[in-house]
Amino acid sequence: MQVINLLTSVSSQLNDQRPTAPFYRWTQTMLMSYMNTGISAITQVRQDAITYPPQTVTLVPGSEQSLPPGISSVFGFVGPGGPLVEYDNFTAAIPDDPCVVPVYVDCDGVEMAYNPLGYVLNGITPTFKIYPPVPDSSSPYTIKVTGNPGPYINSSQTLYVSDRYIPHLEAWMLYKALLIDMESSSSAQASATQYKIFKDLLYG
Repeated sequence: MQVINLLTSVSSQLNDQRPTAPFYRWTQTMLMSYMNTGISAITQVRQDAITYPPQTVTLVPGSEQSLPPGISSVFGFVGPGGPLVEYDNFTAAIPDDPCVVPVYVDCDGVEMAYNPLGYVLNGITPTFKIYPPVPDSSSPYTIKVTGNPGPYINSSQTLYVSDRYIPHLEAWMLYKALLIDMESSSSAQASATQYKIFKDLLYG
């Protein structure tokens, strides 16, 4: 499915697909922003909603590395021996057992960590280290990174969301779209109804 297919479906449910002026009340940009926040809300609970293929990263000895291109948030790291555990600091690492470690930076005198499982912060891509940097091996050590490719910015992009979760995403988008008419009691009620549908689908 492409992003435009979802946008058109939601726009039609909002009765905003006019023959001469589609996306008149709710533009594609607006609907796409609702879609991106909806994907974020869903993946906080259901990471299996994302169908983006795992990306391969080759570890570089002693280096600090960024998330692979196309992934804005990470769900997990998997090495040849299985999932890599995420630790909060180096002292928790087990010798010769690779694990993911957030990179700590100093910001205005305040120590803060860029969590490798978190989203891009202030336009800065989170970075991570592997401890030990690379296991003893004569061949390159690669890991698989699974995550979310968003945010989407173009309606022609492929939407990497499982069909199973499209109803969840549509309900979220309708909830957000109807919020802009909160002065109308009918729109407010319709928005609340869509939010309830979203929660029931996600947690039911």
